[in-house]
Amino acid sequence: NDAGEKYAMQILNVIRASIKLIDYHHQAQFFCLEQKIVKIAKQKLMHVANTAVQYPSDINCQTILEFNTQIIHILEQTGIGKGIKAGNNSVSAADQLNFAKDVVNLYDEHRHIVTLTIAEDECGHQHTVMEAEILLDGLIETQKKQYEAIAVSKPKSPSGIEWFDKMETYKQHLLRDVARNLASGTKVIPNQLLGDAIGIRNAYQK
Repeated sequence: NDAGEKYAMQILNVIRASIKLIDYHHQAQFFCLEQKIVKIAKQKLMHVANTAVQYPSDINCQTILEFNTQIIHILEQTGIGKGIKAGNNSVSAADQLNFAKDVVNLYDEHRHIVTLTIAEDECGHQHTVMEAEILLDGLIETQKKQYEAIAVSKPKSPSGIEWFDKMETYKQHLLRDVARNLASGTKVIPNQLLGDAIGIRNAYQK
C-alpha cells in the first residue's frame, strides 16, 4: 500500500543518515572505531533496509517505531552517543540521527510538486483539480557566500562564519558536506534544520 511504501522510504532515509554518522565517527576516530565494527554496523543497517523494502505492506506507525529503535540501538553499539559533549551533556545517538536525517535530504534533487485529482461537483460533473506545492528555494547573496565559505572550510579550523563555528563538530561535518549544494540556491532547508542553519523558513507554499 502507499502508506507502507512511504514508511519504507522514511526508514531508508534514516538508514542513509545512520551510515553518514558512522562514516563520520569512523573518520574522526572519536571512539577508535575499527573497520570491523563499521562493517558489522552497516551490515545490520542493510538488513533493516532489506526487511523494510521486502515487506512494505507490514509497516505501520507501530513498526516504524520499532525499526527506528533498532537503528538507534545499532548506532549506540558502535559508541555513537557516548563521546560527543554539548555543554555538560552527551549528545545522544537519537539527537545526532535527527540532525543527520535532515541533512541527507539535501543530497537529493528538490522539485515543485503538482498533484492532479478528479473531483465531482454537485451536478455530477467531473473536473480535474490541480494542487501545486511550490518550493521556496533560493538564498540571498550573503547567505550563498556563507555556505560557499563553509564548503571550503577545514575541520578544527574557524570558517569565519560565526553561527557555523558555534555548532557541535558532528553537525559541522555533516553540514559542510552539503554546503555547496545549499550555496546553489536550489535546495529547500527543512524548518527543523533552521535552528542551526540559515535560509528561508517556509519550505513549500501551496
